[in-house]
Order: sequence, then structure tokens, then C-alpha cells
Amino acid sequence: MKRTVIAASLAFAIGLSAGCNRAKDEVLPDGTKLFGHLKLKDGTTTTKRIEFVSGLVEFDDTRLPNGTEKVARVEFADGEKKFDVVGFPDGTEKAARVEYPNGVKNYEVTWLPNGTKKIGRVEQPDGTMQSDVTVLPHLEFRGLRAGMTRAEVEAALKKLDGNASLKCEEPKGDAVFCEMDGTAEFGIKALGFSPDGRLFHFMYSKTGSESGDFFAALQKELADSNHKNGTPEPTGGGVFGDYLAKNGVQDITWSTPQTVVCYLDQEKDDCPAEKIALTEYRRGKYATIEFTDNAYYSEGMVKKDKNRPKPKVAQGITFLGLYGGEPRPGVEARLRQLGYSPLACKYKADDLVNECTTSSGAHSIDQMDFVHGRFSSLRFHYPASEHDELYQQFVKELGGPADFAGKKGSEFFTWNTESTVPCLAKPEEQCPDTELMFAPPEKGENEGTVLYLYVLLININIEERTQRTIRAAHDH
Repeated sequence: MKRTVIAASLAFAIGLSAGCNRAKDEVLPDGTKLFGHLKLKDGTTTTKRIEFVSGLVEFDDTRLPNGTEKVARVEFADGEKKFDVVGFPDGTEKAARVEYPNGVKNYEVTWLPNGTKKIGRVEQPDGTMQSDVTVLPHLEFRGLRAGMTRAEVEAALKKLDGNASLKCEEPKGDAVFCEMDGTAEFGIKALGFSPDGRLFHFMYSKTGSESGDFFAALQKELADSNHKNGTPEPTGGGVFGDYLAKNGVQDITWSTPQTVVCYLDQEKDDCPAEKIALTEYRRGKYATIEFTDNAYYSEGMVKKDKNRPKPKVAQGITFLGLYGGEPRPGVEARLRQLGYSPLACKYKADDLVNECTTSSGAHSIDQMDFVHGRFSSLRFHYPASEHDELYQQFVKELGGPADFAGKKGSEFFTWNTESTVPCLAKPEEQCPDTELMFAPPEKGENEGTVLYLYVLLININIEERTQRTIRAAHDH
């Protein structure tokens, strides 16, 4: 969105022309050129043409004493044009007509101070028309916002770092993820682009000093960019949440007023369409900024009925004959019987687990974890052609799924046990001790996944890691 903005240096020109009754041509210190500039006795200033160094040109500009500004025509460097523009003191701007380089025309356009754009009529080059169109505002950080093309993102990054370029990975399903390749002083990662090449996610991180002033500076920058202060979010709750709170982790968020179905909890439809989270770590020494376009993630999702049936599996859930908590030798023996290769494992001291992989023909297993030598989780990859057959097998063995998530026709299904254990984040609540999640192949992918989680051992592992971290911090 482009708004007509008169340079602050025009105030200098107003001072120069005070008391004059003849129009003048002037060049301001910042390079702005004024032609036919005149200040009237009542304080009104008129200028026949204003040329800005950015390439923007305004014709027949009038500034009234109350702060209202009227411009007959505005021409941007890229070819966009506005006609009969009026800017009001509260930041509202109106234009009778806007013409874009691609041939699209907007009529009776209003830009509100919060960034909302209202259009009386939109005309496309092919003759199609829309009436009463409202374009809601986007959140923004350093020129980046949802819906930008890769070319627009690269242009915005080059303004921050002249050496910037995008370094992208191979497409993952529907999305392509890139990172900024530039100088070490500034970098943005996890730039996610949708199949039509539109930005929906990015991450920025910064290391600061002991004073923590840089965090306050980031907070102010985001508040200025989005015209409002952020909302502090609570971090306490459970062992892990309490640890974060005690160690100075702070979240401040900015959200758009429009909402969408929550892709992580489809029972709710009150998640902001866009969100920016500023997180401070280690008491001001490190911070991250994450932007998420939730409207992209939840596109095509429908709100779940809270009263829908939620069947549970009475017996323990097994997969490939394996069950949560089974000792590693038994797991390995069972997999060898099924024709899988010997487990290839690496011990992760920080996680207190053995992470293993194995395969058999078109099937493979990774992220197979053992906690204290007992099976806790795995991720199983299967060919896309087996999706329907595998789903029917789960229904036959376990009954109907307890829940689903995702878009219609490509849902993720979940089976839970009746038996429960205390939830880690909320110990006062109960969670299933075992979960099995069945995910379909993503668009363009040739395989789907099954995730098996023995929650009891995972909770024990996370709690032990957290307590160990707390003890280490205390010792230092």
C-alpha cells in the first residue's frame, strides 16, 4: 500500500515563503523540488508541482491551515497514479481514482489510519468489476508483510542490506522456505512462500547486551510499524513454563483484528489472521521476532463442533506390533522380523535419548526415540498409494479416530488411549498416555507419515531435562 506523504522538509519551504505574494521555484535541502510554491495570507500554501528524490511527483498541491492536504494528481516512480487525493489531519486519506501499472483501477478509495483500505469500485483490465471492497491491514516488520512476492521481499531486504539475496531450499509440499544471504549484522531466516509465491512466515533474531536496551528498541520499532503497542503474554504454567518465566523469557505479540480458524485447535475461530511475536531470552541478551500468517495455514479449515464424538481406544495402542515403554531389544527384534534394517542410532545427551532410523523397502522410520532404553516415539513414512488402505486398517484395529485437524479432504487423524497421565504444561489436567497421528501426503509429495507418541515417557524425559537445566543454572 502506498500513501501520499508530503516530506517534512516542506515545512522549511513554508517558512521560506512566509510573507511572499508571488509563487517561487525552490530546491529544498533534501533535494525536493518545488515549482510555483506560494503561501497565502490565511496560511494556505499552494504548489504547482513537487518532485521528490524518490521519483514521486505531485501536481497542484494545496495545504490548508487545519492540516488538510489536497493534491490533484500523484504519480509514483513505478507508474501508479492517484487522482483528486485528500489527506486529513487524523491520517485518513481519500482518492477519487487510483490507476495501477497492471491496468487495475480503483474508484472512491479511502485509507484509514490503521491501514485498512476501502474501495467503492474495482475494475479489472478484462472488464470485470467488484463493489464495496475492504482490504484489511497487514502487520509489518522492516518492510516485510504477508502476501509479498519473492521479488518484493528481496527488494525490501536490499534496502536493509545492499548485499542481501534469498537462498532457498527445495520445495517442501506446498511451500518453499528461504533465508536471507547477506552480511552478518542482519539476517532473516525461515522465509516461507506459498505455492503462488507469497510470503507467509519469517524469523529474525538478534543478540544484545546485558542492559537489554536492544529489546526495548525492537519493541518500539514494532509498535511504530504497526501503530500500536504489543500485548505481553504470560509464560508460566507447568514445570517448563515456570522455568521460562524464572529465566526472563518474555513474549510480546501484535495481532490483526480479523480472525480465522485456529489451525492448532480447530474448535476455535478466534485466532488472529496475522501475528508477530517478539520473544526475549536470557534476560535481555537474545531476542527473536516471528511473523505468522495464520490465514495461510488455516485456509480451507472449518471450525470443529465442540460436542463432536471423541472416541478413545480402550486398550493400549500399538504400531507395527510395538508398544510404548517396550525395552529396546524387543523393539529391535520385532523390526528385524518385519524385514527392517538394523537400527542406526545416535545418542543425544542434551535430550537424554537415543534417536534411531531404519527402513524396509518403500517404508522408513526416523525420529525413533528411546528414553532410558525404552521406546517412546517414532515417525513412520509410507507411500502415498497406501493412504486409504492404511487408514482403514487403523479404523479396523482402533475404531474411529478421536480427533482430526487440517483442511477438508486432507485431514490429520488422531487416536488416543482412554488411560491418561498428567499433562506436562498443565499438570492439573490429564492427557492420553499414548497418541497415534496419521498424516496424509502433502500436495506434491509422494509419501505420508504416521507419528507414534508414548506421552508418559516423553513427559518424564522433558521434566528430567528441565530439572537438570534448572540445577545447572543454580550451580552457576
